[in-house]
Amino acid sequence: MLRKFRLLEAADEIRFWLTTAKNWPGNRRFASLHPGAIFPPARIAYDAYSNLKYDGYFAGGLLSAEALVSLIKNEVKAGVRILEWGCGPGRIIRQLEVLLRGSGASLFGCDYNSTSIQWCSSAIPGVTFALNGLQPPLPFAAEFFDVLYSSSVFTHLSEEMHYAWLKENARVLKQGGLLIFTTGGDRMAYKLLPRELRQYEAGNLVVRNGGREGKRNYSAFHSPAFVEQKLLPSCASLRLVKHDTQLPFAGIQDVWVVRKS
Repeated sequence: MLRKFRLLEAADEIRFWLTTAKNWPGNRRFASLHPGAIFPPARIAYDAYSNLKYDGYFAGGLLSAEALVSLIKNEVKAGVRILEWGCGPGRIIRQLEVLLRGSGASLFGCDYNSTSIQWCSSAIPGVTFALNGLQPPLPFAAEFFDVLYSSSVFTHLSEEMHYAWLKENARVLKQGGLLIFTTGGDRMAYKLLPRELRQYEAGNLVVRNGGREGKRNYSAFHSPAFVEQKLLPSCASLRLVKHDTQLPFAGIQDVWVVRKS
């Protein structure tokens, strides 16, 4: 109903302030126990995750980074370049930098939110950050990266942008490079309305476009059939390596690992 009557953003603004107030005491305690820790501004954290808990930002980021390392451990070596596309306020990549410190890997992060990129550039050392647009291209040369990953980015894009961004991800990835991304699969299907569920079960992408594309409230749900039969075949250079429905990389989202042939 909020989407239908174009009240979703107003309701979300109210939710932001309620969430800020609710988490203020706990965040204050967490900050006092971690002197010197740098926390993202509330606006960009909420915009990225709808969660303002400092402990969740750090613990959740570490859990995701550890899951990612389990997927890319064979790729990590001196000189390897790793990009997080859609890094937001750096929840994952700041933990990844710690886990891979001393490995010789170079880490990069990019996002279309200029405020997030400005904050990350000033607050997170050891990572190179860059701004991209809502639409391709990325600000990197072709075949620049050995590994490219994204967490809950395709879940906020239109079908047109799915195909465009998958091809752009492949463009900046070296031959033999690894691409990892997440989608809203079967474990998120409980959120669908009956008409949306029928579309999902038919192997189509379900998009709720009541908000602005790229934002949290612009939601996409992906049946595995859509990814395997439509999305991945749209980029001939990519080959499926693994589809994992249980890895705690992006909550309950599906994880897809593909390699550029």
